[in-house]
Amino acid sequence: MTATDNVDSNPAIYYTTNGGTPTISSTRYTTPITISTTTTLKFIGRDSAGNVAAVQTRTYTIDKIAPTISSSDPVAGAFNVSGDKVIKVTFSEPVKAGTLFIELVNDAGVNVPISSSISGKVLTVTPSSFLNAGRYSFILHTGSVTDLTNNPLALTGFSFYTFSDTLAKVKVDDRFYYSIQSAIDSYQTTAGDIVYVNSGVYTENVLINKKITLAPSSDDDVVITPFDNSKPAFKIISTGSGSVISGFTINGSVLLNSTGNCTVLGNIFTDSGGVHLINSGNNIISSNSFTGNNGVVLEDSSGNSISANSISVVGSNGVLIRNSMDNIIRGNDISSDGESGIIVDNSSVEIHFNRIAGNYNYGMEVLNNSIVNATNNWWGTNNVICINSTAPPSSCNIWNKNSYIIYDPWLVLSVKTNNVNSGGRASVTADLTHNNQEQDTSSDGHIPNGIPVNFTTNFGTIIGSACTVKGKADTILNLGSIQNVTAAVSAHLDSETVSSQTVITTGMAVIKVQSTAIDYSTGQNVNLTYTLPLNASVTWVSVLWKATGLFKGELDLIVDGNVVQSVNYFNSYYDMVRDDYRQNVFLAILDCHRWGDISVSQNTLNTMAYRYGLTDDELQYIEYYGPAFIDELSVNIEYPGVDAPSYIPLPEDYEYPYIYFTGKSINRHSAMMYVNSHEPFYIDGNGGLFQDEDAFYDGIRSFAIATTSVTDDIVEYWADQINATDVNGNLLYPKGPMKAAYGTFFASLMMIYMHDLVADEAANELNVTWGRTSPIIVSVCDDPHYTYITLECDHSMGMTVVGSINNMWNFRYVTTSIISIIETMVMNNITLPSYDGERSFNSVQEYILNAFENGSEIEIMFTLDGYVMIKLEDQNDIFLILDPETGIMRDVVIFEVYRNENYNGAYCFHDTLTEKIHDFGNFIMDGLAIIPGTVNTILHGEGYGSLEDHVVVNAESITETKNMHSYKINVTRANIPENYGQGPRAREYQGRVYMVPGKYPNYRYIISHITAVTLGPLSLYSGVGFLLGRAGVALGLGLWVGDVAGFDIFDWEGMNQPAYWDDINQTYDPWYGYQL
Repeated sequence: MTATDNVDSNPAIYYTTNGGTPTISSTRYTTPITISTTTTLKFIGRDSAGNVAAVQTRTYTIDKIAPTISSSDPVAGAFNVSGDKVIKVTFSEPVKAGTLFIELVNDAGVNVPISSSISGKVLTVTPSSFLNAGRYSFILHTGSVTDLTNNPLALTGFSFYTFSDTLAKVKVDDRFYYSIQSAIDSYQTTAGDIVYVNSGVYTENVLINKKITLAPSSDDDVVITPFDNSKPAFKIISTGSGSVISGFTINGSVLLNSTGNCTVLGNIFTDSGGVHLINSGNNIISSNSFTGNNGVVLEDSSGNSISANSISVVGSNGVLIRNSMDNIIRGNDISSDGESGIIVDNSSVEIHFNRIAGNYNYGMEVLNNSIVNATNNWWGTNNVICINSTAPPSSCNIWNKNSYIIYDPWLVLSVKTNNVNSGGRASVTADLTHNNQEQDTSSDGHIPNGIPVNFTTNFGTIIGSACTVKGKADTILNLGSIQNVTAAVSAHLDSETVSSQTVITTGMAVIKVQSTAIDYSTGQNVNLTYTLPLNASVTWVSVLWKATGLFKGELDLIVDGNVVQSVNYFNSYYDMVRDDYRQNVFLAILDCHRWGDISVSQNTLNTMAYRYGLTDDELQYIEYYGPAFIDELSVNIEYPGVDAPSYIPLPEDYEYPYIYFTGKSINRHSAMMYVNSHEPFYIDGNGGLFQDEDAFYDGIRSFAIATTSVTDDIVEYWADQINATDVNGNLLYPKGPMKAAYGTFFASLMMIYMHDLVADEAANELNVTWGRTSPIIVSVCDDPHYTYITLECDHSMGMTVVGSINNMWNFRYVTTSIISIIETMVMNNITLPSYDGERSFNSVQEYILNAFENGSEIEIMFTLDGYVMIKLEDQNDIFLILDPETGIMRDVVIFEVYRNENYNGAYCFHDTLTEKIHDFGNFIMDGLAIIPGTVNTILHGEGYGSLEDHVVVNAESITETKNMHSYKINVTRANIPENYGQGPRAREYQGRVYMVPGKYPNYRYIISHITAVTLGPLSLYSGVGFLLGRAGVALGLGLWVGDVAGFDIFDWEGMNQPAYWDDINQTYDPWYGYQL
């Protein structure tokens, strides 16, 4: 600062920088002032004479702040941005052009040309071309714009996503692309990524040069058509080894060139499409459909697997293998219309359990020093012709030219009709599980599922076409009569027709009741036999035993409410020692029985000593010999039901060596305690006091036998029997043992009735036909130790089901998964209070679920014969078991651990429980219960919430035994809000599947798991018991209701790799995780 004066040549200057008025006491200016922030400077001048100038003021504004983005259009991370979007960026202050280094980059790393303009605070950027579907990065480089004081903008930017209504979309993680190739080519797509393709038609030739999985998003329909028809739709080169192509419709071919460990899975090939391998090994071609001009070609390729494909090509060969070693062709349906189904040229190959039939010259050509093992295939005929010649014959099943081939034995077609008339129906089975040497090949494999077989008959009517499942096709023969008939049936498949004639008669059940008790009339152990004709839709059978005196009783065999055999019996040990002890000793023993004490506790002995004045010697006698006063009762029934599946061996360290299934042989045991049961009931109206009422029976086991569907009319008839009277107007089943027999039978009948309601509803939803072609039995036991309901038949419930292969699987799954739920429903509608609180009954499924909720862990086991089992980790006698080929889910208890064992004495049916089950039956018939509403839930699913608060399930340990793999599953239970309705979720990541549990509106946790092999992405659905993925990729396990509609059937034999579980904790976006 400077000041001038006309007298003083150097006047003084005083100033302030804080806004205050300067005085001569203020800072005197001597050197330049440094200002670094916005400042108000005030100053005065004073000459030597003391004259002071007026105050001067100057304000200095200092701007060091660079501009920033205040807002943008589109916003950062925006979705569904229009492809013709003009980008506008608003800054924090007015700006001007700097370097204008601005980029708009697509996900392939390509810059999109742009133009730009600035007005005040707003930068406008206009792309010069349409922005195709994908992710775009808008980048403003440092100094691209500045503020008006030249402060440069720092490097910044944002991303957004555009979609086009006319172009499909491709996604990898959270990145979107406008084509499959651009997704693969992106530098951000790395080995192990999954490329999800949304529905639409993609016209491109895709080169796969890194290990990726290509799959549709969810179940979207994706069609791939080559841009250049002279090139394959997909080409995988060596750097793409390990890749997966799954779930597409491909109007072209897939070429694997110098690759390994790739999988082509579950695709539909049309037109000129096919799969061609050149110099490639250890690849899997599975579960694809070929309907164009080409099938599968292998050249100079070894160690590959071709399985579970449907190959129906025209004008060409189904499979061609040339100059290739050690390949496998297994379980394919090859019905080409061309030269040959299979050509093997200078190669070695194993070929088994294929259907090789069609309008071709040769089923198979074996040429030029090839080595082929082709046993157990179906060649379209029972009489296979193989011609060995150097010149081509006109036609034959197998032409062998200068090669070595084994083709004998081969599979043959036979037909058999069940010889039991089940309520006017019988099942007819076309069988392809035996070969021409009469060997059963079921344990080694079977032809593909879903092959249609045609049927005819000379008696009654027959459903004319049925599909094979596990090598057999079953259909329903409607006889129109329950009388004995002779029927001839024929089955036709490809070039073969076979016939058989069968005498179909009424089935018989042979009932044997045996006991260690002594029959008064014979002096021998009780031994009753009764032969029962099964000529009614429903038959009632009860075995009733009751005490009639001190260690003596009466045993009644009841059929349809009538006592058909009766025996008076006694305990042999009591008869031997009755004179050796006081009567009070025997009364005390009965009291111990009444309390359920077989191994008598000290507390019980103390009570007996007080009550009966017993000596120490007498107490010791009771303790050691009390069990001798209990007899064993066995009930055996042989009847013409469905055979039980083969037993499953269990690991050697288990208490029980095998799992056996229920079937047409029943063997049940009960204790004869010589103590008639009693019913506790409330006497004060509010549950505070109990009173016992004698039920007048020691135990009862009742059976409902059904030979037909149990309809409303049948149930209504039996419901009316509760009030049936004799000619004198007396009740036939008054309060007491006979009413208990009726009630336990009716509870068994309700189990069948509710199941059949489910079956009818499911059949309607899934467009299948079902009929009961074999008798079934359900029983209720009510004895001093247990009260429970159980199947006495196979879980298929005697049904023959006809429909498409997928719909039959779904039907079986629904109708068997519901059994465990129905058991719980029936028994929990008739429970009574007891001395230690209200009782509830658990089915197997419910028991496992409750144990999980209370902290138990789950173990999943995979048997070598194809079953999948779920159990509690520390309990080796209760299982849920899925047959993944048929859809049948079975529940098994080796020892009845889940019953209410701590309740001493039966839940008596002599009055109250029978009234309850009768009321429940009416409730069901009136349509007021959750059946068939439950079926609708199963078929159509629940509403699901998001994945928040869900955690990933992982395996803590893996155990391998000689016949199965076991996986211990540790589930961290999420803390989910009570109002959430959440189902389980799964997501595949790097070839593995991760599961999270869910919670339904009824607040039950879902324990759901996936076993995954490295075969690519999944298509999963929820279900009551177990869940399946597509094309052999995965199997999920769930324990409650969900959605089973829309399953894709897969080839279980293809699941020959171990399952994987990863030790991670992660949550997923709900849209892109698989929803169960």
